[in-house]
Amino acid sequence: MCVGFPKGRHGEVLVPAAHTDHIIPHRGDKKLFWDRSNWQPLCATCHSVKTAEEDGGFGRPYRGG
Repeated sequence: MCVGFPKGRHGEVLVPAAHTDHIIPHRGDKKLFWDRSNWQPLCATCHSVKTAEEDGGFGRPYRGG
């Protein structure tokens, strides 16, 4: 089930996860990519919002390193 982004976005409603998200963006780092403790389940909407926020999508400033 989606953990929500931001956390708790869905409240008590259970929303199926469609994506495995990297909590800390891996930016090509294979070790971080495969680190299961860096994974979280997100629905498509939450994943898109989180990715856009991190990558500067939807007119947001780029926050990555």
